Amino acid sequence: MAIEYKPYIDPKEDLKELTLPPLILGAIMAVVLGAANVYLGLKAGMTVAAVFPAAVISMAVLRAFKGNILEENIARTTGAVGEALAAGAIFTIPAFVMVGAWDNLDFLSGPWFLATALLVVGGLLGVLLMILLRRTFMEDASLPFPESQACTEIVKAGQGGQTGAGSVFAAMGVAGGIEFLKNSNGLGIIGGHHKGAFKLGEDSRGAFPFFTPEPSPAFLAVGYIIGPKYGGITAAGGLFGWLLLMPVLLFMMASGDAQFSGALNGIIDAGDWSALFDGGESFPGLKSIYNDNIKMIAIGAMIVGAFFTLFKMRNSLIKGVGRSVMALGGGKGGAGVELLRTDRDINIKLVFFAILLMTAAMFGLYLVLCGNLFISAVMTVVMLIMTFLFAAVAGFLVSIIGSSSNPISGLTLSTLLIAAGLLVLLGMGGGYEKDGVTMSEAMRAGVIAVLGVATVVCCVAGVAGDMAQDWKVGYNLGGTPWRMEIGGFIGVIVSALFLVSIISLLHNTEVRTNLEKALKQTDVPGDKIAAIVGAVGDEAGKVEGIGDETRSKLGELGLSAAQVATVDGAAKRVRGIGSDALPAPQAGLMATTANGIISGSLPWELILMGMFFALALICVGVPSPMLVAVGMYLPFFTILAIFAGGVIQWLGNGLARRKGANEAQMETVSNRGLLVASGFVAGEALMGIVLAILVTLNVRLIEDAPAYKWLGGLVILFLAWYLIAGSLKALKNAPAAPVGKPEGSAE
Repeated sequence: MAIEYKPYIDPKEDLKELTLPPLILGAIMAVVLGAANVYLGLKAGMTVAAVFPAAVISMAVLRAFKGNILEENIARTTGAVGEALAAGAIFTIPAFVMVGAWDNLDFLSGPWFLATALLVVGGLLGVLLMILLRRTFMEDASLPFPESQACTEIVKAGQGGQTGAGSVFAAMGVAGGIEFLKNSNGLGIIGGHHKGAFKLGEDSRGAFPFFTPEPSPAFLAVGYIIGPKYGGITAAGGLFGWLLLMPVLLFMMASGDAQFSGALNGIIDAGDWSALFDGGESFPGLKSIYNDNIKMIAIGAMIVGAFFTLFKMRNSLIKGVGRSVMALGGGKGGAGVELLRTDRDINIKLVFFAILLMTAAMFGLYLVLCGNLFISAVMTVVMLIMTFLFAAVAGFLVSIIGSSSNPISGLTLSTLLIAAGLLVLLGMGGGYEKDGVTMSEAMRAGVIAVLGVATVVCCVAGVAGDMAQDWKVGYNLGGTPWRMEIGGFIGVIVSALFLVSIISLLHNTEVRTNLEKALKQTDVPGDKIAAIVGAVGDEAGKVEGIGDETRSKLGELGLSAAQVATVDGAAKRVRGIGSDALPAPQAGLMATTANGIISGSLPWELILMGMFFALALICVGVPSPMLVAVGMYLPFFTILAIFAGGVIQWLGNGLARRKGANEAQMETVSNRGLLVASGFVAGEALMGIVLAILVTLNVRLIEDAPAYKWLGGLVILFLAWYLIAGSLKALKNAPAAPVGKPEGSAE
């Protein structure tokens, strides 16, 4: 017998819902939570589900405006979509910069308009396609929707006055303050991670690099959220890359090259860690060696890991595709039947018209991107098929495992491989020019087209999954579907207008910071470096180097011709996106794969090694080979911080159990810890963005302040205490353990 649908608010009760306060709050949260996830995703390759902090903030803020539960629902729906669109942005948009298709993403530039348009079209398509599927997902009682149900209970509990908002805002303040003290663009007195290496013997053949965790509230929070199991799996990738493959590679290089061996031993004996990792005249640097070899192995492992993730979910995938086909048959509510408020979607004819409009817009965008009519038509067809299928797939996966585990990158990589392979089969591949650096027009058109398709599909998968999860909360609470759908549209459009600028801001700031660091290692006068960086401006990080006008400005600053050449070389080498501070692993994977397939220059030997490594992980039963590969790709100090966060969660849960917490209390502790961790992510990200804006405005709070690395260790200990203490506070208001049954008695 079917379970009767009884939402929290009666369908016949028509409360205020789509009003101005929740829409404004939702739009602000879409930007803020989207920005926080852009920051986190570029740095750590992961995003954090926004539905919980969005729900808590909505309850706290709208209470001051006497808002009701359905207005809180609209604010949460509008705000949470920013995180989903951010995932689509960071997994793909940076790839355009990495492959050299775009020089920058500066505000109102051509690439900015194109990237923003891709996000808008992809996000709106995600909402539109999920409207077609909404009824199918919402009314299937067999779908558990774990995160939706948890969020529903948080919202219901919040109606009694306990929102948990204080935990979020306090954690934001703590994380923001630490980032201000740690960031080199702030006060910079808290030192970051330490790195070095040790060797065995006086004349060793090789070395073993070592790192300490980055004292980052956001990275620790990510580890806390994913837990010790997945934190450990990710750390295993870093251990394998830096403490197995790297020593093996160094041993082989030192054994075959006496000059390399001598340089390596000399640098370690001198303790010159900058030369060891960044390189110099006689030594290439460990980072360069790692990037050129081991990261390629990691990419091969990521490819297999992504497809293995999809393979494990094959039954769910097939059912999800089936739901797409079934949805075309329409829903309930024929002519003459009055639908309840909780059953009313936006008019289906308008939905189909809007999908057609988005498809036409996508064709136009592809035409502008690659300038080839045939390629644009092919890519539009591929995009339309893949978005329709993957919208259903993403919605179904979220209904089973929650949006935090939605394999967006795997779905996107599948699309990219299909699109790139199809172009090559149609004879539309191409390689580099004779200089080996500049892309041919055919290659450029193909790479941009493939990345364009991947961007739209990635946004659709992210937004459709988020909408399915968020609308299920609204379904449980008694929200009106068409009003929630409008909230989704608003959240997509508002967040899309800001996300590309945030990516650009972080990229440009990191380029300027890295140029400044690079120039300090040269013979350029130290007192003129700030002026030099200002003169170079946006030309830093470009392959062609600085222009004649900039050269003249540098001459006016008193630099010799040789020093100008030094600045030019440094400006060409520095990176923003793709550097240690902004590794953007998924975008790097997309860029390398698209570039390599279209040009035929993929280092297949290393890629195959990674693929076989991932197969070996699958054979021994590793739960997530993809996470191991990501651990190999990300900077090791980032991975260690994430692992430390997982250990902190394990310690906190252990203390809660020792205090006698039952299952209901453990869930309360877990939810409170999740809110504190979410606050850490948002606080660090927002402060990082504020400081990046100050750098863009050439405002420096302090020049060359001494950074104390021992403070970083104290910060990690403090954050561990704060996370554990903050989560355990929830025990005071948690449900008491059941009485009347002795511990350990049988049911």
